[in-house]
Formats: sequence, structure tokens, C-alpha cells
Amino acid sequence: MKCKRCGAKLNKEGDICKNCYKKILEEEELEKDVNELLKLKRKYIPAYEVYNLADVIIVFCLVIISFLAMQAFLNAFLSLFILVVVIAILLLIKKRLAVATRCVFYEKKIKYNFDFLFIHNEKVIKYDDIKDISYYQTRRQKKYDLADLYVYVKYTGLIGGMSLKNMPNAIKNLEKIKSIVFKPEEESEE
Repeated sequence: MKCKRCGAKLNKEGDICKNCYKKILEEEELEKDVNELLKLKRKYIPAYEVYNLADVIIVFCLVIISFLAMQAFLNAFLSLFILVVVIAILLLIKKRLAVATRCVFYEKKIKYNFDFLFIHNEKVIKYDDIKDISYYQTRRQKKYDLADLYVYVKYTGLIGGMSLKNMPNAIKNLEKIKSIVFKPEEESEE
């Protein structure tokens, strides 16, 4: 007989092997973990998003100035209109991305959800599988106290780690996260 989940040969009669049964028990245990310790969302700050679009704005302004220098006022107005529409659309997308992203830390797992248009992504990472947690902060993010959070796992594969862009209160939240994920040995034994 073979295991219905992994196809391994079974020594005794049954449906699944010991390894698959162990995985099922772990999955059930993780599903029971519903005590939220920390909830993070991607932060949307319009000033920061416009600041990130500075290069696009500068290029459009140069185009508008060149049209004004050639006395092509209609083209200058059209370019200005296109600039405003492009910035409005990009800001709307960035806001929707911020609303669509959330990360919840439970007692034994991290649950990451991303739900934008037709993209539905959910990851669950057990704390035992986490190798490291760090953050990266650009100069622009530092100005607005934002950072990108990275969770690295011990193994590589399809699940891999995860990243949360534009996390608010970077250093304070990273300390909270590390205290939740990497509990001292005394607490985890109790």
C-alpha cells in the first residue's frame, strides 16, 4: 500500500504514512492558534508616495518647460494634465496596495495576506521555521519612519520567506516582532 498524500510505501495497512500524519497534526495545531499578538499593515502616506515619484515629476516638468519655451501651450497643458492623471492613478494603486496587505503575528505563526484585484496570496510561516527577521530602510523611508520588513526562513522553496513593504514605526515594531518570534528559552518551555 502507498500513502495517499506523498506516495511513500506503507509497512502496515492505512491511508497515510507517519510523516504525513505528523504534518497533518502540525497543520491542525497551527489552525487552532488564533490569539493575535501583533497586527501590522502597510502604511500609506501620500507625501511619501509623491516623494518617490519625484523623478517622474521632474521629467514631466522638463517636458512642460520645453513646450512652454516653444510656445506650444496646448502641448504644455496636455502634458500637465497627463502628469496629474498619472500621479493620481499611481497614488490610488499605492493606497489600494496598502489596504490589501496585512501581516498578523500569532503565538506560533505569522500569517501574511495580500489581496489585490485578482491576486490572492496567503502565507503561513511557523516560528520554528524562521531563521532571521530584519528590516531595510531607505533615506526616503527614514524620513517618514517606514521600513521594509524581511522574514528569512531556514529552508528555501516555493514558500520562502516574506516581506512587508513600508511598515510603520520600523525599529519599535521590529523589537516587538523579535520578542514574539524568538521567545527566550524559559518562556517556550513553560
